[in-house]
Amino acid sequence: MKVLVVLFLVIGIYTNFSINAKSQLYEYKCHVLVQGKIEAVIDISTKINSNVFAEKQAFKNGHKYPQQQKKSITKVFQCISSNVEFSSASTRELDKNTLR
Repeated sequence: MKVLVVLFLVIGIYTNFSINAKSQLYEYKCHVLVQGKIEAVIDISTKINSNVFAEKQAFKNGHKYPQQQKKSITKVFQCISSNVEFSSASTRELDKNTLR
């Protein structure tokens, strides 16, 4: 009986851990060139902790300005974690002016 209780506890803890690990999202911000030659900083959420994967998601998702149609991304300059600052002064200024 005690063995079954311990077994169920171990399975319960493992299941809870695996569910939490799969639902974690990583936040990135990407400096991109939007169709129409407009530079923008966009926010990307991914399940994989990788700058390269965030760049791929930026291409895939595109970008939508308020009250406009979705526009495709033509170039990704840089993707970084959301808590890090961009290296370029102009991009930092663009990031500062981005509404979140």
